Amino acid sequence: MIANKECYERGCACYDARVDGEGIEVVAKGEWVGLTEDEVKKIVGSDRYSDLLKAVVQTVQAKLKEKNNG
Repeated sequence: MIANKECYERGCACYDARVDGEGIEVVAKGEWVGLTEDEVKKIVGSDRYSDLLKAVVQTVQAKLKEKNNG
């Protein structure tokens, strides 16, 4: 889909066939893909801080999901 750049920046993503060069291509938003439990374990490791780090990773991931779905 091609949208008028100024319109899109204001939140409108309407198709505009008259757009020449200044248009931007709008792609559909993909489905959220979070980290698996194994990926979190690899990031966090296994030391005395691993429980705290795991909680931080899960909190950040939840916030990113919220922002991307909003």
